[in-house]
Amino acid sequence: MRWSTRCVWALWIAVFAGSYLLLGAPTLRSETARGCLKASGSRLVAAELAGQDERFLAMPPGADLGYVPEPGERRTLALPSGESVCVERESRAPEEDGILAALELPGPGVSAILLDFPRAVLPVGTLRFPASGVSPPARGSDAVLWRGSLEYEPGRTVALWARVRLMRETRCLRAVADLARGEILPPAKVESAVCDAAAILAGALEPGTSRGGQGFIGRAAARAIRKGEWLTEALLAEAAMVIARREATLELQSGGVRLVLPVMPEESGQAGDRIWVRNLATRERFQAKVAGPDRLTLSLPGRERTQEAPAVASVEARSGWRIP
Repeated sequence: MRWSTRCVWALWIAVFAGSYLLLGAPTLRSETARGCLKASGSRLVAAELAGQDERFLAMPPGADLGYVPEPGERRTLALPSGESVCVERESRAPEEDGILAALELPGPGVSAILLDFPRAVLPVGTLRFPASGVSPPARGSDAVLWRGSLEYEPGRTVALWARVRLMRETRCLRAVADLARGEILPPAKVESAVCDAAAILAGALEPGTSRGGQGFIGRAAARAIRKGEWLTEALLAEAAMVIARREATLELQSGGVRLVLPVMPEESGQAGDRIWVRNLATRERFQAKVAGPDRLTLSLPGRERTQEAPAVASVEARSGWRIP
C-alpha cells in the first residue's frame, strides 16, 4: 500500500511538471529570442523602442516611458497587453579607431599608436581624451598613460584610460651640457635626437626650422638648462644685452646728478631685466636695470633736477662714489 501511494504521487508530480514546461515553453522561448531592448540617452521614448519591438507601435511615438537604466542595470516595462519587456542601456566595447580619434594630440606632425585600453563593455557616448590627461612619461620613453572619459549623458561620465605611443617624424633638439641663464647657445652644446614623448609633449624645437636648427645660434638660455633637457621656444631668448662677468657701464640718476661708472654684472640679462651687478671701485653689490648692450641704469630718490646734468667721467666716479 505504501509503495502504491508513492507511485501515485510520483506520477502526479511528473504530469504536473510536464504540463508546466509545455505551457511555459513558448513564453520562455519568446523572452529569450527578444532579449532586452536597447536604449540610449536619459529617457525612454516609444518611437525608439518601436524600431526593436513592434508592440510599441500601438503607442504614440513621443510617449515618455521613464528613465533609461544606469549602465549594467535593467528595467522591466509592463505593456497594455499584460506582457512585460526588458530594457537596458545600449553598450559596447570601445573601438581603437574611436579612441585614436578622440586623442588631443600636442601638435601637427605628431601621430599615436594605441598600445592598450579597457576592453570592458561601456555605455554608448562621446569619448574625450584631453591633452591635460597625459601623465609625465618615463625619461627616454615614447609611451604615455592618457586618462580620458566617456560621456553617456550630459554631466555623466565613465573614466577611461589608454596607453599610447607618441611619434613625430622629425628629430628634436636637446642640450648635451648644462647651460647657465643668459648663456649664448653654442652648437657644440646642442644635438639632434629622436623625439621621445616628453619632447613631443613639450613642443621641442626641430632642426632646420626657422626657430630651431641654425636658428638657435646666437640665442641665449632664458633660464638654466640641464644636460639632456629638450630645447623649447620658452627656454630660449634673444641674445642677452648684458653678459655675466663682462664689464658694463652703469648710468646712475639721482635728482639732478648723473654718474657713469664701470660695473661687473653677476648675471646676464635682456633689456628691462633687473640683474645684480658689482661696483668695480667699491665692490658694493646692488641691482640695476638693463638698458642696452653692456649698459645699465639705476635711479635713486633725489631732488628734482632743474637742468640737464653733465655726465661725470667714469675715472672720477670710480674713486669716491657710494650707493646712498
